[in-house]
Amino acid sequence: MENPFAIIAARLEVIEDYLLDLKRTTNAATDDTATPIGRKVLNIDQLCEYADLKKQTVYKLTSAGEIPHSKRGKRIYFDRDAVDAWLLSNQNGCHNGHNGSRYNNSTGE
Repeated sequence: MENPFAIIAARLEVIEDYLLDLKRTTNAATDDTATPIGRKVLNIDQLCEYADLKKQTVYKLTSAGEIPHSKRGKRIYFDRDAVDAWLLSNQNGCHNGHNGSRYNNSTGE
């Protein structure tokens, strides 16, 4: 007679493999909502990852009212579209008539 614990271990391994495959296919199907980039509303940790900011910096920005956010109780939330607009609001453009290169003439000198 085969060891009952070996039978149980083999069955558990099959179940574990099945669950891991199921998790992978589920994550692949919903990958856009599983990542912060696909979310419309971000919490502070997701915003830090999304905008590559430190948590302390985000707290300072929210405290100063410099970054668009919402509070619900003690939690802070960020609308991704508003954050995108805020991130792009301080764009530096070329206002002096050249293409932004460090060269002053077309010869590259």
